Amino acid sequence: MTAKRTRLLVVALAERRLPTSEAVCAAYVANFPDVGPLRVDAEHSSADTLALRTPTSSFFVGLMPAPLPASELADPAAAAWYWPEAAATLKAHRAHAVISASSETLDPIDLMLTLSRVASAVAASADALGVYVSGAKLVHKVDDFVSETASASREQLPLYLWLRFDLSEATAGALSLVTTGLAQFELMELEFVPSLLDAQTLMDRAFNIAHYLLDHGAVLSDGHTIGTSADERFRVRHGASQRPDHAPVYRIEVQNWDQQIPQA
Repeated sequence: MTAKRTRLLVVALAERRLPTSEAVCAAYVANFPDVGPLRVDAEHSSADTLALRTPTSSFFVGLMPAPLPASELADPAAAAWYWPEAAATLKAHRAHAVISASSETLDPIDLMLTLSRVASAVAASADALGVYVSGAKLVHKVDDFVSETASASREQLPLYLWLRFDLSEATAGALSLVTTGLAQFELMELEFVPSLLDAQTLMDRAFNIAHYLLDHGAVLSDGHTIGTSADERFRVRHGASQRPDHAPVYRIEVQNWDQQIPQA
């Protein structure tokens, strides 16, 4: 049996109230008709707490009658290039709902898929202003989160909902990239060593490697070489992060000479 896992998502609310359990279950069925029913655990539900379950997982939706700290949302909102109004929209929220999912049988991916569906149902049935993925330091517009989750599956994972890909310029013309959110799936984060790859290529390769890890698990050993073709190769190193926590990461080094930074 798999050890019990718990994951969290947060929905920012315009008002200090939760939707009814009936409304959440109706939204769940409407948006995800092929995944089975969502049931109410009436014994453990109240005006400020909804207890829900599927055959594989249990969920608690708790009302927090205060906004999230502005300091916690500032960086995710600033990074949300895909949602320019994020900071202004989220500034108006007055409360938030914390949605937790627990399971003793689901792996981290299936647990996040089912949690994302329940969070979508809560957001779709409430006066919601956004969804906060705290494990990746991301915020999303409600409609985008619901629609992306509706089309998600094990084969088409909604990585842009779950993972943050941060590009930065290391030196003139050289870019690096780091991920945030792979830890939610019990994997090390990615850190691309600065190279001359362009931004779109770097994003594409990071997305593909992240998806590969989620599909296959932590199979990239230290010294492993990967690439999309014989003309583009990357070497994987296990090392300490350049971020303040110095956590273990996959450091991805470009092997092609024409994409490496020239040495002085």
